Amino acid sequence: QMQMTGAGEDESMMLQVDVRELSFETWTISISEYQAGFAPYRIDNFTGDVLSYYQHKCESAEGMLQPYSSAVYTWDEPYMSHKLVIKLPGHGSLGAFPLDRVGSVHIVSVP
Repeated sequence: QMQMTGAGEDESMMLQVDVRELSFETWTISISEYQAGFAPYRIDNFTGDVLSYYQHKCESAEGMLQPYSSAVYTWDEPYMSHKLVIKLPGHGSLGAFPLDRVGSVHIVSVP
Protein backbone atom coordinates (compact mmCIF):
# COMPACT_ATOMS: atom_id res chain seq x y z
CA GLN A 1 0.00 0.00 0.00
CA MET A 2 1.05 3.57 -0.42
CA GLN A 3 -0.33 6.95 0.47
CA MET A 4 -0.63 9.50 -2.31
CA THR A 5 -0.93 13.24 -1.81
CA GLY A 6 -1.24 15.62 -4.72
CA ALA A 7 0.78 18.83 -4.78
CA GLY A 8 -1.13 21.62 -3.08
CA GLU A 9 -3.94 19.33 -1.96
CA ASP A 10 -5.06 18.85 1.63
CA GLU A 11 -6.44 15.37 1.07
CA SER A 12 -4.64 12.15 0.34
CA MET A 13 -5.82 8.78 -0.83
CA MET A 14 -4.61 5.28 -0.15
CA LEU A 15 -3.56 3.18 -3.11
CA GLN A 16 -2.85 -0.49 -3.40
CA VAL A 17 0.07 -1.39 -5.64
CA ASP A 18 0.50 -5.05 -6.58
CA VAL A 19 3.65 -6.19 -8.36
CA ARG A 20 3.62 -9.71 -9.78
CA GLU A 21 6.15 -11.64 -11.80
CA LEU A 22 4.46 -13.50 -14.65
CA SER A 23 7.69 -14.83 -16.08
CA PHE A 24 11.40 -14.02 -15.90
CA GLU A 25 11.03 -10.97 -18.17
CA THR A 26 7.38 -10.04 -17.65
CA TRP A 27 5.94 -8.37 -14.60
CA THR A 28 2.57 -6.71 -13.99
CA ILE A 29 2.08 -3.67 -11.82
CA SER A 30 -1.49 -3.01 -10.82
CA ILE A 31 -2.52 0.23 -9.12
CA SER A 32 -5.96 0.46 -7.56
CA GLU A 33 -7.79 2.32 -4.83
CA TYR A 34 -7.31 1.01 -1.32
CA GLN A 35 -9.79 -1.65 -0.30
CA ALA A 36 -10.70 -2.01 3.38
CA GLY A 37 -8.47 -4.45 5.19
CA PHE A 38 -5.25 -3.97 3.21
CA ALA A 39 -3.50 -1.25 5.24
CA PRO A 40 -1.38 -2.71 8.03
CA TYR A 41 -2.52 -0.18 10.65
CA ARG A 42 -5.59 1.75 11.72
CA ILE A 43 -5.28 4.80 13.96
CA ASP A 44 -8.29 5.50 16.20
CA ASN A 45 -8.82 8.85 17.90
CA PHE A 46 -11.09 8.28 20.89
CA THR A 47 -10.56 11.83 22.18
CA GLY A 48 -12.42 15.10 21.68
CA ASP A 49 -9.27 16.68 20.20
CA VAL A 50 -7.79 16.80 16.72
CA LEU A 51 -4.54 14.81 16.56
CA SER A 52 -1.76 14.92 14.00
CA TYR A 53 0.44 11.96 13.13
CA TYR A 54 3.37 11.06 10.90
CA GLN A 55 6.18 8.56 10.58
CA HIS A 56 9.23 9.54 12.65
CA LYS A 57 11.47 11.82 10.52
CA CYS A 58 8.78 12.14 7.80
CA GLU A 59 7.09 15.34 8.99
CA SER A 60 6.14 16.33 5.45
CA ALA A 61 3.62 13.45 5.35
CA GLU A 62 1.75 14.64 8.45
CA GLY A 63 -1.90 13.64 8.65
CA MET A 64 -4.72 15.04 10.77
CA LEU A 65 -7.25 12.91 12.62
CA GLN A 66 -10.54 14.46 13.69
CA PRO A 67 -12.08 13.70 17.09
CA TYR A 68 -13.76 10.28 17.40
CA SER A 69 -12.60 9.12 13.98
CA SER A 70 -10.11 6.66 12.52
CA ALA A 71 -7.70 6.49 9.62
CA VAL A 72 -5.92 3.65 7.86
CA TYR A 73 -2.16 3.99 7.89
CA THR A 74 0.87 2.57 6.16
CA TRP A 75 4.49 3.72 6.32
CA ASP A 76 5.46 6.61 4.05
CA GLU A 77 9.08 5.38 4.08
CA PRO A 78 9.10 1.61 4.84
CA TYR A 79 12.89 1.48 5.28
CA MET A 80 12.98 4.24 7.89
CA SER A 81 12.17 3.95 11.59
CA HIS A 82 8.82 2.28 12.26
CA LYS A 83 7.73 4.80 14.84
CA LEU A 84 4.56 6.84 14.65
CA VAL A 85 4.73 10.37 16.08
CA ILE A 86 1.46 11.62 17.54
CA LYS A 87 1.00 15.31 18.28
CA LEU A 88 -1.70 17.34 19.93
CA PRO A 89 -1.69 20.61 17.96
CA GLY A 90 -0.96 23.53 20.24
CA HIS A 91 0.56 21.25 22.89
CA GLY A 92 3.37 19.47 21.07
CA SER A 93 4.35 15.86 20.64
CA LEU A 94 2.79 13.12 22.76
CA GLY A 95 5.61 10.79 21.71
CA ALA A 96 6.99 8.47 19.06
CA PHE A 97 5.51 4.99 19.31
CA PRO A 98 6.88 1.78 17.76
CA LEU A 99 3.97 0.16 15.89
CA ASP A 100 5.91 -3.09 15.51
CA ARG A 101 5.24 -3.86 19.19
CA VAL A 102 1.70 -5.23 19.09
CA GLY A 103 -0.24 -4.94 22.32
CA SER A 104 1.92 -2.24 23.87
CA VAL A 105 0.19 0.47 25.92
CA HIS A 106 1.70 3.90 26.55
CA ILE A 107 0.42 6.38 29.10
CA VAL A 108 1.39 9.96 28.27
CA SER A 109 0.84 13.35 29.86
CA VAL A 110 -0.41 16.22 27.73
CA PRO A 111 2.33 18.88 27.74
